[in-house]
Amino acid sequence: MSYVTPAVPDYGYNYGYSGVSALAAVGILIALFYLLIIAYLVTSYVIQSLALYRMAKNRNLKYPGLAWVPVANSWIIGSVVDYHSRIGGIDRKWRKTLLTLSIISAAGVFLYFILAFAVSFSMVFGATSAAGLIVILVPVLITYALATAANALCTMICTYKIFEELTPAKAVKYILLTILVPLGGPICMLIASKSMIGVPVYYPPYYPPQPVAPQPAAPAESEEETASPAAPAEDDAAPVE
Repeated sequence: MSYVTPAVPDYGYNYGYSGVSALAAVGILIALFYLLIIAYLVTSYVIQSLALYRMAKNRNLKYPGLAWVPVANSWIIGSVVDYHSRIGGIDRKWRKTLLTLSIISAAGVFLYFILAFAVSFSMVFGATSAAGLIVILVPVLITYALATAANALCTMICTYKIFEELTPAKAVKYILLTILVPLGGPICMLIASKSMIGVPVYYPPYYPPQPVAPQPAAPAESEEETASPAAPAEDDAAPVE
């Protein structure tokens, strides 16, 4: 007599998860991460540019719109510091130093990516010698790193000087927030930009002095009017008794 083994019901659940779905989830997380980074960078850049533009505009600096231009905004940072230095009779020329370092850093990034692409292309297709390109790439990378480090240091010094001039009681607090807290620097810079220390009284929020209209010149007197009155004639003289 044979026995038939009863079928055991399968209570397992299949939620449809697979390796492809896991990879898609990881891809979504990575995309969200990069979107957050981009949002942070854009927000930081807008707040910083607005603060620099307000500082430059209030102090009647040349080309305040450069605050919104990458690399060129370093000129505005240095110009604000130099503006307050000139009040004390000293011109540090931070604007030229920061602009030069920013240009070198930007050029270094551009050359690095070009040479890195050339090295990768030569290694894959063997078009040129990769060793020769690497020899060129290393000095470019070193120059870029040094210029970037110097630019970051000088920018931090100028940022502290701006806080020291505009918000002297909170300068140390603001520079620590700039270093340690994300978005701390741009927000502190925006708060400091509201300070009117060192701003001429006739610039915003005040109205600039209106030009005085030239007064019309007084009409020149004629020779007949300027001449002394003539002596009375003898006939007009009083009769002598």
